Formats: sequence, structure tokens, C-alpha cells
Amino acid sequence: MRILRAIIACALANLRLSACQYMIPCCGQVCRLFGAPWLAGRIVVSDLRVIPESWPGTFAVRRGATLSRDRDVMIEGSLYRREAVPTGTRF
Repeated sequence: MRILRAIIACALANLRLSACQYMIPCCGQVCRLFGAPWLAGRIVVSDLRVIPESWPGTFAVRRGATLSRDRDVMIEGSLYRREAVPTGTRF
């Protein structure tokens, strides 16, 4: 957890007015770390411990579909589900 906080603090310390605020693609450190609409974020945390009092004991299910960027339509058979910890859960 301390390592994650250090990474976030470092990234935020380097945050200045950037092209991201104007929705222009950039390659700044913050975009590379956290992601942007056109770039996947690099932070993956798979083993944080949940504070039991803050978790209702269920997962939120998010559904989606993959879209074809060329034709702007759904790709046949591309429906997916992801389970996520509900909003407000503390770690």
C-alpha cells in the first residue's frame, strides 16, 4: 500500500497544466500511469485488503460490449461481464 501511495504522490507532484486538460492526446507521466480515454492505465492492484466494515459483501456486476472502431458497431458475440468492488469500499 505504501508503494502505491508513493507512486500516486510522485505522479501528482509532476502534474502540471498539460494537454490532457484540453483533451489533446499526450504522453505525460500521469496519462501513462493512470490512463486516459485513448490510453490504458498501467496500475493493477490485485491483492489489497478490504476494511470489512466498508464492504457490503457483494460485488457490482458491470456489463459491456466490444465495439468495432472502424464501423462503430457492436462486435457479434462480444458481450462481457466484470465484477468490481462497490463504490465506497475502503482498503
